[in-house]
Amino acid sequence: MLSDKENPGSKISWIVRNLGYTFQFMFCFLLSQGPAMLTVVAVYECYTSSLEKDL
Repeated sequence: MLSDKENPGSKISWIVRNLGYTFQFMFCFLLSQGPAMLTVVAVYECYTSSLEKDL
């Protein structure tokens, strides 16, 4: 019997599976962080534009 390290097929499937989990995590992270980032950007834009008006 070949061990997992000596079997290239299982190593490839392991890498593919880990890549899938990584992409899922990044996708969910971006989805959850997206609105917060947009809010920060919007607040920053309003803040800088109000500063420019004061000047």
